[in-house]
Amino acid sequence: MGSGSNSSFAVHHGDYYLDLMFGNVLNICASFLAAYPSETILMRVSQTKSEVPTDVFKETSERHYLGGWRSLFHINSGFPTLGEVRGKVVLMSGWPHIGGLSLSSTSLFDTEDLWDKPAISVKKTCVSNHLTGAANAGASKSKMFMTYSNANHVPTNTPWNYSKQVNPHALDTLRRIKAEGKTVGVLAMDYIDRPHGSTSGGSTELTRTVIGLNPLTAARTGTLEYAVRTGSTWSAPVPLPWQSASAPALASYQNKLYALFVRPSDKAVMWTRPEGQNWKTPERIGGDASNVAPAVAAAHDKLFCVITGTDDNMYWRTFTESTGWSGITQFPQYRSKLPAALAFRDNQLWMTSVGTPGDRLYTTFHNGTQWSNPGWTT
Repeated sequence: MGSGSNSSFAVHHGDYYLDLMFGNVLNICASFLAAYPSETILMRVSQTKSEVPTDVFKETSERHYLGGWRSLFHINSGFPTLGEVRGKVVLMSGWPHIGGLSLSSTSLFDTEDLWDKPAISVKKTCVSNHLTGAANAGASKSKMFMTYSNANHVPTNTPWNYSKQVNPHALDTLRRIKAEGKTVGVLAMDYIDRPHGSTSGGSTELTRTVIGLNPLTAARTGTLEYAVRTGSTWSAPVPLPWQSASAPALASYQNKLYALFVRPSDKAVMWTRPEGQNWKTPERIGGDASNVAPAVAAAHDKLFCVITGTDDNMYWRTFTESTGWSGITQFPQYRSKLPAALAFRDNQLWMTSVGTPGDRLYTTFHNGTQWSNPGWTT
């Protein structure tokens, strides 16, 4: 950073100036969050390549950046929920601490950041051990686990030399952990689109594996309950003897109420309905599994079910009293990590979901014979 009233932050990665000022970085972040307001950015800020006193660094950060960009930031000493920080930059700072989450706090963070000239074999071991330690800490982690896969030892090993060997190793570790149904916290990486050492980039395999480690409903398991509305009054909730890892989906079909939900132990999609004074013992729908709530609706003399699979593909099937559940069919056009929504209107069954490409809101309808080509809405 410079000196005097016009001082500002020049952005460095280790010893290297990145041809960016901090204001440029904040403009990039603001543009990204405006385009993707459901996302959040974790930003680590520290003083490097600068010998100004700590109080000058702090004063500059407040006057030039945190003050003028306050609405962009979430600045708090405690961990927020994701809902609180969508569309925001979550500030994390170490030395000096200029606000936000304190990276030097061992009560908040468990960090692996061996970045200064480690042997590549040592870095691989540190990354895999820390990811495994995070996974074994369990779902109710009291700290945020942060694993940095990047390092630097110019000219012997550049950041790219580390990444092209450490990233594939990290990907193998993540695949194993994902198969065990565990999570790893935050993973910071260079060249994340080149997990196999390719110089061309463009791969999403590593990104999808990281995202796939965080099922959206991991903290929502609870007992299923139902209530009955008579006139303008709801009855008291009545618990059922089953747990669910999602909100239940309800639909009336041929004067019977159907409930679908996700079983916590294996993410199986289950169905049940009232039979007399009791509810039918839930049964699994085929081999369906999901991390998010299923969708169900009656249309065209059938019961339609749409799920978002644990592989992020979307699937549908139907049910009738005479034939039971049909075989499952994949929607080939797009993928999603979120639940779909179904509604029957004007003799068409409409489905809406946030999907890729583009994380846009896609809509399609079933006319009794087939689904239309999905179109995205602006």
